[in-house]
Amino acid sequence: MKYINEEYILTKNLYPIKQIVNDIKAGIPKKIAFLGASVTYGESVKRGREFPAVLAKKWKEVMNTEYVPEVINASKSGTFSGNGLFAMDDLLEKKPDLVFLDYSVNDPGQAYLAETFEALTYRFLTAGCAVAILFFCNERGSCTKGAMTRVARHYHLPIIDIGKLVMEQISDGDITWDDFALDYVHPNNEGHEYIADNLFRLFQIAETCDDEACGSLPEESCFSGVFRDLQFIRELEYSEEGIELSLEFSSLLIEYTQKPEFSDYAMDVYVDGEFIRTIYRYSDFSWNNRVVHSIFEGYENSRHNIKIVPAEKCTNSKEEWQNLKIQLAIGHFSEDSE
Repeated sequence: MKYINEEYILTKNLYPIKQIVNDIKAGIPKKIAFLGASVTYGESVKRGREFPAVLAKKWKEVMNTEYVPEVINASKSGTFSGNGLFAMDDLLEKKPDLVFLDYSVNDPGQAYLAETFEALTYRFLTAGCAVAILFFCNERGSCTKGAMTRVARHYHLPIIDIGKLVMEQISDGDITWDDFALDYVHPNNEGHEYIADNLFRLFQIAETCDDEACGSLPEESCFSGVFRDLQFIRELEYSEEGIELSLEFSSLLIEYTQKPEFSDYAMDVYVDGEFIRTIYRYSDFSWNNRVVHSIFEGYENSRHNIKIVPAEKCTNSKEEWQNLKIQLAIGHFSEDSE
C-alpha cells in the first residue's frame, strides 16, 4: 500500500501539529479530537475498529512515546458541518488541542455549508485549537473540496487527502475499492487501519518539518463570516400555538431530530410573515439523526420575527414537539468579510 507524503498534504502548515507531538513526547497531556460524519464515526464497523480508536491503540508503538494522547471522537453519522456547529460547544468543553474535521463527503456544496465550515474552523482556532482537515471520497472519487480548500488556505491549515491517495492506487491497479470499503463510501476494518497509518505518517512528517508558525489569525473572513459570531437558542418552549421570537440576525440555521417511525407531525417556519419551509419529524431515510437546514439567508443584519407553528392538518402534541428537539443558530453578517 502507498502512504501519504507531502504531496497529499495540501496547504501545509504542520508547525502546530509538530508542537503537539513534541509535547506528547515530553509527557505533556494532549487531546486529539475528531469531528465529522460517518466515515470518522466508523459506520458499519465494530466500536474500536474506527480509525480514531486505532490511532489511540497504536500510538505508543508507532510513535515510540511513553505517553499517549487522549483521543476524542465526536463524529455523528449523517451530519453536515452545520450540525458540527451545534455540537462543537460540547467538544470544546473537553479542551482538545488538535481537531480533525471530516465533512468532505457529506457537505453537498450549498453556500450556507461553506459558511458553516468556515465558522467551525474559525471558532476552534479562536478557542486555541490546532485544526486539520480530512478529505475522503466515495467510490466515484467524489467529495466537496472547493470551499474547504479555500478555508484551509485562508487560515493556513493542512488538508490530508486520503481520498486522492486511495483513488490513485485504484487507478494504478494496486488495490480495488472493495479492498478499502464496505460500501460506496464507508471504510472496512482494513480501510480504517489504513487511514490511521496515514495519520501516523502525518505526525511523523510534522516532526521533521521546518515550518514556523504562520502568524496571527486572519481578522477578515474567508466568505461572508455570517456564522463566525453565532448565537444558539437550544431550548424552545412548547405551546399550543407554536413559538414566536423576535431577534436580530442575518441568517438562521435550524437543527432537529427525524425518526423513521411514522408520524405526521410537522412544523411550518415563517420569517417576517413569509413561509420558509416545513420541517417533518418523519423521514423513511432517518435513523433518529439530527437534521440541519438553512431556513433564512438575509445577509443584512436586522430584526426579524420568527414563527414556528404546527403545519395544517398535523398532530400537535407536546410529546411530538419535544421529540423534534429544535435548536436554532443565529448568524450575523461580518462587515469585514471579503
